[in-house]
Amino acid sequence: MVQRSTAVSLALIAAPNVCLLAVRLGIPTFSEALSNDVVAELGLHLLALLIGVAMAYRYRFIEDHEYHRS
Repeated sequence: MVQRSTAVSLALIAAPNVCLLAVRLGIPTFSEALSNDVVAELGLHLLALLIGVAMAYRYRFIEDHEYHRS
């Protein structure tokens, strides 16, 4: 069985939050709107974290052509 990289899994979990931070830095009005509403800010970061966990979960499984043949 092939082992998957732990570093890549952690990067997949963090990637959506990094993208959200990049959007916040790129669009000042979006950043200002989020800084005024703590619930929306926490909600978006929680959603990004859940997306990252889902991406890491999908990364764990290896389904190649041999897997589908059995």
